[in-house]
Amino acid sequence: MKYSTPRSLSKKITLSMALRLMAVTVIIVAISYVHVASVVSRRIGENLSQYIQVRAERESEVFQMTEESHRLLRDRLSEQLAHPIDRAGLFQKLFVRDPDGAVRQRRRFDTTRTPSFFIPKGTHLDEHERGLALTAYEFLSRECLSSLASYSDCWVSFRDGTFGIFYPTAPDYTRHASANFRISDRPWFQVVDPGHDPERASEWTNTYLDPNSKEWMVTLVTPIYVHGKFTAVLGNDLEMDALVKRTMHSGLEGTKNFIFRSDGILISHPDYQQQIWNSGGMLNIRDLKSDGVLREALAFTRKQEQANSVISLHGEDALLAVAKLASPDWYIATVYPKSLIRAASMDACRLILLLGLFGLLIEIILLIRILDRKVEEPLESMIKVVRRLSRGDLDTKVEMKTNDELEILGTAFNDMTSKLKTSYDQTKKAMDDALAASHAKSRFVANMSHEIRTPLHGIIGMAQFLDQSKLTEDQRKYVEIIRSSGKTLLSIVNQVLDISKIESNKFEIESVEFELEPLLKEVVSSLQYAAQMKNLPLILRLDFKLERRLSGDATRLKQVVFNLVNNAIKFSQTGEIVIRARTFNENTHDLAVRVEVEDHGMGIQESVLPRLFTPFAQADLSTARKFGGTGLGLYLCKSFVEAMGGSIGVKSKVNEGSLFWFEIPFTWGGDIELEPNPPEERKPVDAFKDAKPVLVAEDFPTNQFLMVKLLENLGLPCDVAQNGLEVLDALEKKQYSLILMDCQMPEMDGYEASMEIRSRVEASYRYIPIIAVSANAMKGDREKCLAAGMNDLISKPVNAKEFQDKLKYWIGG
Repeated sequence: MKYSTPRSLSKKITLSMALRLMAVTVIIVAISYVHVASVVSRRIGENLSQYIQVRAERESEVFQMTEESHRLLRDRLSEQLAHPIDRAGLFQKLFVRDPDGAVRQRRRFDTTRTPSFFIPKGTHLDEHERGLALTAYEFLSRECLSSLASYSDCWVSFRDGTFGIFYPTAPDYTRHASANFRISDRPWFQVVDPGHDPERASEWTNTYLDPNSKEWMVTLVTPIYVHGKFTAVLGNDLEMDALVKRTMHSGLEGTKNFIFRSDGILISHPDYQQQIWNSGGMLNIRDLKSDGVLREALAFTRKQEQANSVISLHGEDALLAVAKLASPDWYIATVYPKSLIRAASMDACRLILLLGLFGLLIEIILLIRILDRKVEEPLESMIKVVRRLSRGDLDTKVEMKTNDELEILGTAFNDMTSKLKTSYDQTKKAMDDALAASHAKSRFVANMSHEIRTPLHGIIGMAQFLDQSKLTEDQRKYVEIIRSSGKTLLSIVNQVLDISKIESNKFEIESVEFELEPLLKEVVSSLQYAAQMKNLPLILRLDFKLERRLSGDATRLKQVVFNLVNNAIKFSQTGEIVIRARTFNENTHDLAVRVEVEDHGMGIQESVLPRLFTPFAQADLSTARKFGGTGLGLYLCKSFVEAMGGSIGVKSKVNEGSLFWFEIPFTWGGDIELEPNPPEERKPVDAFKDAKPVLVAEDFPTNQFLMVKLLENLGLPCDVAQNGLEVLDALEKKQYSLILMDCQMPEMDGYEASMEIRSRVEASYRYIPIIAVSANAMKGDREKCLAAGMNDLISKPVNAKEFQDKLKYWIGG
């Protein structure tokens, strides 16, 4: 009989999977477009609101600076006009009557640092009026130059038509004025005339075309009263040209900006600027009936007490952002086309589609390779065995390690052909396999702990250094995310290690003295921020007053309380979280502690409660997807509590909340003493001021860098060795105060190097302190280091405070 290889099977599977993956990709892209469009629209709306507010603040600053300078000039002018200049001959020295009959300053004074002066034809001044004119002239010369950055020009005008103006860009301003020009007839003078301005307030004028400079202006004017009599007007002009250019050319790409007054007068608009000038600055939005955007903007300001928001325009495919200037009564607006949002969303979806198709192509290639290896090759192997079996070779075996149905098929085939195995052999083999698997798992967990902790040491350590440097607020958030993620990963690694220790009977409960109240408060303090982020009050209620310490495993107790409170925060959205602690069964030798953690979260179904404290157990799969977690926390809590001789339980109702509790017996320790203020610690740099260098034995570059930085922060010089051989070589050449020894290094590891150092009887460095810096965290690792001749152990990731304390102890600082 001939057997054909199953090539068609892999092709069918590949084609079927490709079609399904393609359909899923298209659906994901369609859903992504809707989501991305929503997110982009919201983000653009937020950015647009911030942008228009910043624009409004920047434009307001220009006017506010003018107002501030104007107030100072007003006060000084009022004071100086109250005491006019009385110097005979100065008037004729400065001014001269021109052929047209008007009086102007002499031409030699037409400079950018002197004012321009004008007295209309037919106006004659008496001695007092001449004194006022000279006072105004010297005021403009002296005061206006220093504050000119806030405005374009500064002028003073009297009711008789006399006026002076300091206008550096137009020093011959009055030369362009006709002999009969009277500034007192102009609107910007009349707006503060006592008949129009009985409150004597400063006013911003409408925009207007200056008849002499031919520039569009807006002016801040103030009436000047001397001894209660209306005497003059002080004005500061702002040229509109700069504002118009900013409006037209400054903004987000694709947007349109414009400015208008609350009464509908359009100040600046890229589409209507010429019409604005032609109307004398009085073009009203109501006259532009075909422009719905302008009408919407005006209507929006009427509806809002303080317009500063973003709306979607009715009948227009755009967003409108409006903000009010602090002064004058103007509004600035930006129109953002929604087509830009759709374009951004489409670009994002194109990227998603391309990435999806690229991923699909990779998946198909991988699928073909997997099918070749996992399906076709095992089937060909089985066909060969069947052929040998058909020829009478009954001892043939199928060797297949695919970890799937094919392996099951091969195992079943081997079982059918196996006639020599006895029940004893099967049992013994099963026991040996289980023992080997247990040892392999322990070795795997230990090795993985070392391999994960080593880079984690670098990640968490470098995040700490970054946090101590000068960072922006966003950068500090990014560093905090890195550090928090590293600590989360470290917590998961520790949980897996604890599980491994429990299963391999290497878990031990220690007994140290500790204070119960500070321990509980420390746990609450460490989780306070997480609770505040979800607006969950975190309440600690202590129903005891202890005057003695307790003796027990404080580390495991803290871990149990932390896990229970952390779960309560994770699975609660509203309500409060209460931690209650009380003591009972107190006598002279021991007592018991009961701790309860109650929340008002989602609760747990009654059917789930019996398996809640088993490994990897969660209420359902959706819990893992929504809240994350390994499902080990409660199993560890139960293991720790029972190892300490206690019990743990839970009461819960769905949608009402849960109450987790545990009770643990403790023995009494020593009395709690109120210590005086601790002595002031020396700074690290001072503590190691006279210390010899430290030798760092580390082969991982990131950890080398981290250890060097930690030592530099303590003011300790150091050298780095890549392995044990380099350590021995360095000790022969130089004296060191201490060795920081990594345990796993190439060529010669830390254990061998330490034993070699202790074996050199004649060496001066034989008794140098050696601190192991190891990522191993299983039971026996510390004993192994001490047995090799090391003095102490620091676990990775290194805690900076523990690191400093260890060095101070062994160096003698």
